[in-house]
Amino acid sequence: MAAAGTVAYVALAFVTTQNVLISVTVRYAALAPGPSYSVLAAVVVSEVIKFVASALIVLIGDGSAALGECFKRMVWTEVGLTVKMGVPGACYLVQNWFYFVGCSQLSISLFTVTKQTSILMTALLWFLAFGRHLGRDRWLSLLALTFGVVLSCLDGDIVVKGSFALGMATTLFGCFLSALGCVWLESLLKGGSSSIWECNMRLAVFGVFFGVAMLAVSRSDREAILERGLLHNFGGAVWATVLLQSVG
Repeated sequence: MAAAGTVAYVALAFVTTQNVLISVTVRYAALAPGPSYSVLAAVVVSEVIKFVASALIVLIGDGSAALGECFKRMVWTEVGLTVKMGVPGACYLVQNWFYFVGCSQLSISLFTVTKQTSILMTALLWFLAFGRHLGRDRWLSLLALTFGVVLSCLDGDIVVKGSFALGMATTLFGCFLSALGCVWLESLLKGGSSSIWECNMRLAVFGVFFGVAMLAVSRSDREAILERGLLHNFGGAVWATVLLQSVG
């Protein structure tokens, strides 16, 4: 029990640090001089890295045979599950894009505070989807966590850096998509035998697919990529954001 508690605290600290660092790197990337990078391209690249990293972890940890079995399940024996993964895969892709836009419009503190609404949205959707009562203690814990983060950020810089309406709308909708993807994914994996790495590979496949589709229909992104390449204006802050998104 003590070991499990330690792992939970370490995971919480990692997620918290990751969220803060993503907010900081996105802001630095948005403020960088010169032409801007393609947000959609950054999201697609992060999904590619997530797929490769997950596949390498399976290969190193379990061997080539296990990785081959993962691919076999993804494209043949459990192809139905793979197709269903398209919903949370699309949710997470668009969520990341919305977070990029929201963080570029709001200050780091305001974005971080607003993003915490995903905690309550996930709890509410969990209740609506599975009909499970979380109980008073759990609801109070969620509220305490959310308001605790809000209070801790109130002394920070909450001045809007761009469009307040656009920043809030994209961040809140990203929170909703995060909650929807989380609950949908849980419903698919209940009772299943897929590892977290295999799950990440399935999600990343759809992330890349839908991301490339969005790039194809976005005229500005498409023209910029054809003219200057997929990774145009990818500075250090952009690469840091991409890597942080990939390991999240």
